[in-house]
Amino acid sequence: MMLLPRAIDKARAYIAGTLGEYSYCGCTVNAQLFETLGITEDEFLEAVRTAPTDEDVAAWIRDRVRPAPARIAEMNDRVSHDSHMDELAKEEGYKA
Repeated sequence: MMLLPRAIDKARAYIAGTLGEYSYCGCTVNAQLFETLGITEDEFLEAVRTAPTDEDVAAWIRDRVRPAPARIAEMNDRVSHDSHMDELAKEEGYKA
């Protein structure tokens, strides 16, 4: 899930109050991930809050959400071909 590490980082920063000028709530990029997973911002935020590691968040997704592999592949394909995502990744310090 290409957007997962970014969403986890932003959620952790939001929880810690260190998000700065970035947004967590209403972020259209996060919304793509949450829509694909069939969860809300708040559900994801609670998962991150209670999961000590990124791997634990991924386990929460596997165990409770059980996303369809085809939907994940479709989202990853869409993101990997979106030039806006490349620009956003560079701005936020992620590898495109």
